[in-house]
Amino acid sequence: MNKIIRKIIASLFISSAAFLWTACSDDSTNNTTDDGSSHPSIDIEKALLDLEKRDTTGLIGTTVSGYDACITRIITNERSDYFFLIEEKGQFEAGKIVETQIGDFLESSKGASLSDNLKNCYTLITLLFTDSPESSPICSSYAEELTIDNQNINDLLEADEMSRQAFKSTLERVDELLAECESPE
Repeated sequence: MNKIIRKIIASLFISSAAFLWTACSDDSTNNTTDDGSSHPSIDIEKALLDLEKRDTTGLIGTTVSGYDACITRIITNERSDYFFLIEEKGQFEAGKIVETQIGDFLESSKGASLSDNLKNCYTLITLLFTDSPESSPICSSYAEELTIDNQNINDLLEADEMSRQAFKSTLERVDELLAECESPE
């Protein structure tokens, strides 16, 4: 009878140890971020709140050049074939956030223990973003100085909203890509 009790207690002990070992392990199959996901994710609402809105206070009557003059003229002239410059600005801003978030995640203990394939997938996502559209050669023909009036203020605010929408869409797409990194092919 003692042998049976010892076998039962031994089995319970081994099962309990195995259960606790699995529950406490820190391997890559159990890595999750604070929100329960096992990949870095972007808090889109927080990022939108942190994204500065264009301040047009005191701009009327001032002169601007470069990107702001270019964007104002593109919208004023309804050059929708150049609206991609405005969207690229939002994508570029989103890219800076993505690069920081993924970099921080990969440097964390959770990120460090991921497989090389998963790390590479995350790193490739950060490479999707191009240089700043503010250096576009298209704007060189529009970049002369511009004196700001009420219409230009409205144009700058419209461009800002377009850029913010591109920013949000980009972050939503990045979150999808991050989740796809973990899904089996």
